[in-house]
Amino acid sequence: MLPEMGRYSDLMARMDADKNEAGAGADKLAQDWAKLPDERQLAELMHDSTLAQIDPTKDFVEGDNKTDWTRLRARYQALSPAAKEVFARARDTYRQHMRDVRSAIKERIERAEMSSERRAALLKRMDDEFFGHIKGVYFPLARFGQYVVVVKGADGKEERHDARKAVVISTGSRVKGLPQVGLALNKSTVLSSDEALTLEKAPARVAIVGAGAIGCEFADVFNAFGSPVHLLEVLPSILPLEDAA
Repeated sequence: MLPEMGRYSDLMARMDADKNEAGAGADKLAQDWAKLPDERQLAELMHDSTLAQIDPTKDFVEGDNKTDWTRLRARYQALSPAAKEVFARARDTYRQHMRDVRSAIKERIERAEMSSERRAALLKRMDDEFFGHIKGVYFPLARFGQYVVVVKGADGKEERHDARKAVVISTGSRVKGLPQVGLALNKSTVLSSDEALTLEKAPARVAIVGAGAIGCEFADVFNAFGSPVHLLEVLPSILPLEDAA
């Protein structure tokens, strides 16, 4: 495996490990939450606190709506000790997650090949339009109610699952070729990102279909090895979703 590609593969593995660790923590939090006798009251308090941008665990902050704070504070005080503990854990978990997201975006902007003025403008826009608006507490808003998920397996049999809190559909993804234009995957001349990670040597030249985040990352790696790279993108610019501005 190419050395730089190996480091890229290791980085992806570490990112997966971090996601698994975060997922395990979220799963434990969800399990503790589900055991609460007042889990519905907790969920509704999180929802209303987010909309009001008020942390009911804290003293009143000048500038906040005093009536809203008083009502939210009373509802928080009425929670069971276990529910209060889950509220604090969930609040701190989401707060750290938002810090990590901002840090990752900031690092990517600072590494981008653009002028310092452009970097400063993007960072300011990021804070002005999103992160700068978050105050008090932030919990992802969700619709509460009864849900039934019907899943049909490969054998045609259906399974029904009750979901009281929410429904998360996480089917994963898989690579696909473009046989309609003569680019069916063959693991020799037409590769997916999976096969590209195990190449023994850099190709003489390479064309990458799709100039999104993954396509641009592979283009950067192959270019560093000296391979002429052509990025093919149907939209007017590269990174069309990540750099819409």
